[in-house]
Amino acid sequence: MTKNWGIILGFISIAALCFFYAQGSFTRFEHKTLSCTSPLIGPFELVINKPRVGQNIQLTQPQGMSLIPIAEIEGDVVVVKKGDLTLAIHFEDAQVHVQHRSQLRISQCETTVFTM
Repeated sequence: MTKNWGIILGFISIAALCFFYAQGSFTRFEHKTLSCTSPLIGPFELVINKPRVGQNIQLTQPQGMSLIPIAEIEGDVVVVKKGDLTLAIHFEDAQVHVQHRSQLRISQCETTVFTM
């Protein structure tokens, strides 16, 4: 009887480890890059490491690189704001909603993810 309990506990342990690994609990480093083009701001690239409110993301454009703080996170959407520019990053769809002043455009992006 104790041998069966040992096997059952072993399977439960393996299942729990697989579950936590799939949820990203063991991820120490995550680096997401989105390469996009918008008619409002031109070509740009966003680099995000494990997004948290207040943390900066890197915005790179032909005119240079800048850091923009994350204003809010709602589910899979990260919103950053800098002056008249608001970017709503939708990771699930690989889209960035670019709002510059009163104009809004949706950019489809290429996404790369590096985790360790």
